[in-house]
Amino acid sequence: VAAGLRSCLELAPYVRSRGQVGPGAWLAVPGPVAAEAVLRAHLEGRDRELVVDLLAELLEDDVEGADLLDGLVCAASQLLAHVDQSADADVRRSQVAELLSAVPGGPRGARWMMAALLREAPVHDAAAADLSPHLVAEPASDPDKAAQKLGRHGTLGAGLACLEALAAVLGDAAQMDAEELLGQVLPSALDEHDLLRRLT
Repeated sequence: VAAGLRSCLELAPYVRSRGQVGPGAWLAVPGPVAAEAVLRAHLEGRDRELVVDLLAELLEDDVEGADLLDGLVCAASQLLAHVDQSADADVRRSQVAELLSAVPGGPRGARWMMAALLREAPVHDAAAADLSPHLVAEPASDPDKAAQKLGRHGTLGAGLACLEALAAVLGDAAQMDAEELLGQVLPSALDEHDLLRRLT
């Protein structure tokens, strides 16, 4: 009960401004609107663990880690679609190295996910810049299996870390900052892939 009350109090200003409802009724707000409010709270400095908990509450009951990976790839591809593919290879190699070092490694970290997002983005959207040639030293893993192991909360946490890094490193080149990527693109991608709950 205490955790639920804390969540409602934390989220209240954001959901009220987006969905025109009181803090106790945030789950009655359409999923994309609530997700945007949650991510706006994250951008304004709310605790990441709380934000992940709230986002997890907005997902359909049958959504698993591997499903979330699809939505995260979709969001990443939209940023990468605005990155110039003809840029100097040394610059891109340096940026990929910076992206990988910006997130923690290990099976419960996010480095594997960053590599997966960069590899899968041009598959998802042919317009997305293909940075995979600069991942030759990065071991290929099964991202779906890794996401399943992490579960919903772990995959969301790693995904937020990766998208924040993408916005920080490539945001200028793509003309897309973290506010747009996390606050607009990600909620839309989650909705597009039918990951967010529907009002009944």
